[in-house]
Amino acid sequence: MAVSIRVSGMRLVGLLVLGMAMDVILAMYLTERDGLTVAEVQVGELPHLFLEPAANTVTSFLVVAAMGKIVARLRKQAVENSQAVADLHRDRERKIANAVVAERQDMARELHDVAAHHMTGMIIQARAADKFFSSNPEQAQALLGGVIEQGQRALNSLRQIVGILRLGEEDPDFPTPMVSDIDELVDDCRRTISSISLEKVGRFDDLDSGVQLTCYRIVQEALSNVLRHAPGSESKVCLSREAGAVRVRVINTLGNARPSSDGQNLGIVGMRERATLMGGQLDAGPNSEGEWAVQALVPVNGRINA
Repeated sequence: MAVSIRVSGMRLVGLLVLGMAMDVILAMYLTERDGLTVAEVQVGELPHLFLEPAANTVTSFLVVAAMGKIVARLRKQAVENSQAVADLHRDRERKIANAVVAERQDMARELHDVAAHHMTGMIIQARAADKFFSSNPEQAQALLGGVIEQGQRALNSLRQIVGILRLGEEDPDFPTPMVSDIDELVDDCRRTISSISLEKVGRFDDLDSGVQLTCYRIVQEALSNVLRHAPGSESKVCLSREAGAVRVRVINTLGNARPSSDGQNLGIVGMRERATLMGGQLDAGPNSEGEWAVQALVPVNGRINA
C-alpha cells in the first residue's frame, strides 16, 4: 500500500511483480505437506502446491495496491480541493480589491465634481463680495448670502456621496441629482456667469437614474470649467432626447476675465469617464465658431456604436 501510494506506472508494476514472486517462493519453501518440505515433494505435485499461494498472493497484492491507489487519489483530491479553495479565495480577494479601487475612483470623481462646482462658485462670489464690501454693502451682502447657500448645497451633496458608504442605505433627504435638478444648477450659476441659458427638448423623467445622474454631473463639471477657465463668458446648456440617447451640450464663449489656474485638469477626464461608463461618448474642445463646446451622447439603454 505504501508503495502504491508513492509509485505509479511501470515502476509500480515491476515492484508488485517482484514482491509477488518473492512472496510465492517464500511461501512454497515454508509450506509443509504431509510432514515433507517443498524440496521433498514430488515434481507432479508442485503445480498444485504453487497455484494456491500464487492466487492468494496476487489477490492480496492487487487488493492492497488498489487500496493504496484509492488513498493516493483521495489525498490528491484533498490537495486539489485545498488549492481550488485557495484559488477561489485569492480570486475573491482580487475582485474585492478591484471593486474597492473602482468604488474609490467613483467616489473621487463624485467628490471632485461636487467640490469643484460648489467651491468654485463660492470663491468667485466671495471675491466679488470683497470688491463691493465698501462701495455697495447691499450687493456684497447678497453675494455673501449666495456663498452661504452654495456652501450648504455643497455640504448636502457631500453628505449624499459619503452616504453611499453606509452599506447602500439611501437618505431620502439627499436624493440622487436628476435632469430636473439642472434647472436649479443653472439658476445657481447665474450669480457668477454673466449670461447663461438652458434648453431642454424631450422627456427625461422616465430615464434611468444612472443616465440622469451622468447628465447632471456632465453639466455640473462643464459649468465648473466655465467658472474656472472662462469667467465672464456667455454659456448655453442644451439637453435633447434623441432616439435611444440623450445629447448634452454645454457651449461657452471665451471670457474676458482672467481664468483661474487652480485644478488638476481632471474635469474633462472625469466627464469622459462618466459618459464611457454609460456606453456613450464625450468630446470637448473649440468649435468652428470659436467657442468651447462640451458635447456628450449618453445612451438610454445599451451601447452606442460610434
